[in-house]
Amino acid sequence: MKLLSRFSASAVLLALVSCSSSPLVIPESEGLVIQAYVYAGEDLSDMRITSTMPIDADTNAGPPVNDAFVRINLRGTTYDLVPSSGDSGYYHYAGSDFAASPGDTAYLSVTHEIVVATSSTVVPAPPVSVKLSSE
Repeated sequence: MKLLSRFSASAVLLALVSCSSSPLVIPESEGLVIQAYVYAGEDLSDMRITSTMPIDADTNAGPPVNDAFVRINLRGTTYDLVPSSGDSGYYHYAGSDFAASPGDTAYLSVTHEIVVATSSTVVPAPPVSVKLSSE
C-alpha cells in the first residue's frame, strides 16, 4: 500500500510539472546563432548571424543581426567582415586578399552588444574525384 501511495504522489507531481505553461528553462540573455563557412581558395562571403528565438516560435530562424563586429584571423592576419546589403544578417570580407588554404586554422570572433562568441576551424581540402550527374 505504501508503494501505491508513493507512486500516486509521484504521478500527481509529474502531472503538475508537465502541465506547466511556462518554460522550465528561461535564458538569461539573447544568444547568437552563427553560420559560417570557410572554403579553400574562395572569398569569405558565406556567413550569417541571427538571434536565438524561443523554442515554441513559429519560425525557423531568429531575427537577423546586422550590427555585430566580426573578425577572422588566418595565419596571423586579421580580416574584418562587414554586413552584406539588406537586412539579411549576412557578412562578407570586402577585400580581395583573403586566401585560405587546406589545413589552415581560421579563428572567428563575433561581438554583439555584451555577447562575445569565438570559435576555430581547420579549412578542409576540396573533395577529390567528385562527379555530378543529371540523376
